Amino acid sequence: MLAFVLPAAGARDAVRRKRGGEESPRRERLRRAFDKYGVAGVSLVGQWILPSQISSAAMVGFGANRNTVIVWQIIAISLWGVVFGILAAFGIQLRQG
Repeated sequence: MLAFVLPAAGARDAVRRKRGGEESPRRERLRRAFDKYGVAGVSLVGQWILPSQISSAAMVGFGANRNTVIVWQIIAISLWGVVFGILAAFGIQLRQG
């Protein structure tokens, strides 16, 4: 995740200059979530929209402070790991159908 966050700001600016500011539908959905819930909300729930590496780089590209993104991503990744670890310890299976 850190490998994506740290260089994201400069790379995002360069890409936006070349592409003219168009965003994909997934990126638009992430931007709406970012505008509504902020860094903490997207970090905690963003894994349901995009992987944490992509959502963290996108948030930095949207103008969020990279240190804030890093802290909230570490919290979110740890929290999701604990939640799914507890579920696994109790033998609960989550299946997508």
